[in-house]
Amino acid sequence: MGQEVTVLSNPDGFDIDLFLAGVARLGELDVASVDAMVQAVSNQVQGDLITRLNIVGHGSAASFSVGNDEVMVINFDQFYPSLRKLSYKFDARGFVHLQQCETGQCIPLLVKLAQAVQVPVYAGTGDENPVYHFNWGKYVYATPDGSSGSLPSRP
Repeated sequence: MGQEVTVLSNPDGFDIDLFLAGVARLGELDVASVDAMVQAVSNQVQGDLITRLNIVGHGSAASFSVGNDEVMVINFDQFYPSLRKLSYKFDARGFVHLQQCETGQCIPLLVKLAQAVQVPVYAGTGDENPVYHFNWGKYVYATPDGSSGSLPSRP
């Protein structure tokens, strides 16, 4: 059947935006690093497959965060081995939705992530409201084959 998994990218300390995002969701996973995310997601899905992986946290036009890890094009190779482990966890229709401010502005980063996990990656180009699941910019995507484009609406 497949399942939707939501990860709250909690760095050390309290973050009001992520706290409120967690209140608005059920069954979210709080993680402090890329490695912790991969382990938590793997434990959550076990024999099932992921249809949608939401990664909620703080981002920028050049990065996305997973806990205390800031993932960028220039350091992506450091995280690739861990992220690659998720590629076997997705349903054929599965995708990743980065719910982080401005991350969609860095298409090369989205392509790298899509190639690592072997499913499409979606992100917004503007500020993200994780409580209301809304991005003030447009939504973009990247696929494992390196193609990318814009979406007419939220994934």
